[in-house]
Amino acid sequence: PKTPKPLALDFVKVKLMRIVSLFYGHDYQRLLTEELIVIKSHMGTVWTIAIALNVLVAITTLSLWPLNECFHYFTDITMWLTLALTVLMQRASQDEKRKFNHGWLAFLHGLFQLCFILNAVTVVTYWSVLHEITLLKHQGNPGRTVHTYLTHSFPALSLLLVWWINEIRLYSGHVIYLWLIAVTYGFWTYI
Repeated sequence: PKTPKPLALDFVKVKLMRIVSLFYGHDYQRLLTEELIVIKSHMGTVWTIAIALNVLVAITTLSLWPLNECFHYFTDITMWLTLALTVLMQRASQDEKRKFNHGWLAFLHGLFQLCFILNAVTVVTYWSVLHEITLLKHQGNPGRTVHTYLTHSFPALSLLLVWWINEIRLYSGHVIYLWLIAVTYGFWTYI
């Protein structure tokens, strides 16, 4: 005989699905399993490359900066979130139950969109505005100079690989968050 689920667990699941429906609408089940995110289980080598790019950046970050500064910059937050997304997506690609769990798919899709926006804002702003300033700041320290190249390109490359090997579409209803994150980045970086 099956053990009945605790009522608290059902309550939490209902609340979670209400939150998901707020972000994705009442048709979230179809959207999440058919249109917005389909996690593929093939491409093991590409998963390895995507994770390796992020791990390399994480290791160089941890080896070159004091621990309290490894989470200080917007770029670092972007890198850590992209690493988490890549690992979680790879794990989900190996677990059939996770591929169809609406709460899990909503979380991964939301995290993907967040990482997409964070990487877009970080890469565009860094390479167009901050690159020269950062090179001057780290002049004479080749490790930190190389790190600036890695940390401002490898997470975005990793995210593009994740996007390439899975079927993920950005949800137009979430476009407002792009502006919120861009403004946050501006305050975080310049204030």
